[in-house]
Amino acid sequence: MRLISASADRSKHLVLTAGPQNPPVLQVVDLKAGRLDVVAEAYPQLRGIQLGTVRRHEYMTGDGVKLTGLLTVPPGKEPQNLPLVVLPFGGFGYADDNFDWFSHFLAQRGYAVLEAGARNLKGMGEVASMDEFGGWVSAMQEDIAAAVRDVTGKGIADPARVCIAGAGNAGYVALSATVFLPEQYACGIGLKGFYDMRVMLRDARDVSQLAQNTFNSAIIRNRRDYSDDDLVRFSPALHADQVKARILLIVGDRDQSTDQVTIMRDRLSEKGKTVEFVSLPDEAGYLTAVGNRTTLLNSIDRFLQTHIGK
Repeated sequence: MRLISASADRSKHLVLTAGPQNPPVLQVVDLKAGRLDVVAEAYPQLRGIQLGTVRRHEYMTGDGVKLTGLLTVPPGKEPQNLPLVVLPFGGFGYADDNFDWFSHFLAQRGYAVLEAGARNLKGMGEVASMDEFGGWVSAMQEDIAAAVRDVTGKGIADPARVCIAGAGNAGYVALSATVFLPEQYACGIGLKGFYDMRVMLRDARDVSQLAQNTFNSAIIRNRRDYSDDDLVRFSPALHADQVKARILLIVGDRDQSTDQVTIMRDRLSEKGKTVEFVSLPDEAGYLTAVGNRTTLLNSIDRFLQTHIGK
């Protein structure tokens, strides 16, 4: 529950309630009258619909770190041998308060959804050097891979039907996973993201807004000091030949990462990989338009049905 506002005498409060299995609801709490009145619901169309079960999922990484992720299981299904969509820590990036509409959409379609835990809560934008960035990427990939190994080893998910998805920086993490661990993922989905650090950090005449939004000023200042080995090592587009997963790339036509997504698409196509590309019209990446959310979800739904089924 989050307090939004209160009357001068504190007898009435405007509150927002939400939870992992409860869409956000705006309510007035009238203490004198002893009643609650609903003002608005974020997803009134979900009223009365059974949603997936969300629960904490503890697991161990290969190097002995205990982590906790979030597992969403489809409503009415036993958590056994399910197709799995795994998300990096932080999810797909478009949750409303504590309610993750993206995970619930996938669960309604029959998929288990696992948001991996993370040993380091530092964001990508806080790393200050390429060595630090390399450690961040390696740890993130192990945290995700260990989560997948755990749920497939326990029989919750089918190891042959695992897809990894992410948006923004998590899109980079998701597509990198299909390079670093090509045997683990049947498919990968990236909304926005960056995929060629050489272009983004050094080859461009001026560092892009995308780079400024992604990394801190220390990495931006040093961008021309990095060797090709540094920049190529962490650019999934430059390792497209290693990808075995089917790939879906989605980007808004007004998004700052359009060029980077196009680079990834072209490199995958050049290497003969299966890649689908969806451009969202008049979209800068915020998904505020209902039509673009619908296109996004329908595209992902068709892609998942084709490559990991239900």
